[in-house]
Amino acid sequence: METAENWSLDAALLFNIEGDRETSAGAKLGVSKKF
Repeated sequence: METAENWSLDAALLFNIEGDRETSAGAKLGVSKKF
């Protein structure tokens, strides 16, 4: 199940980067949680 979440984070990162810089920061936080 954790693997599925990882994929979601990757997709979110790409979308966030295309959206706004502020959103990108939020996505980065999610990746940090994975660590």
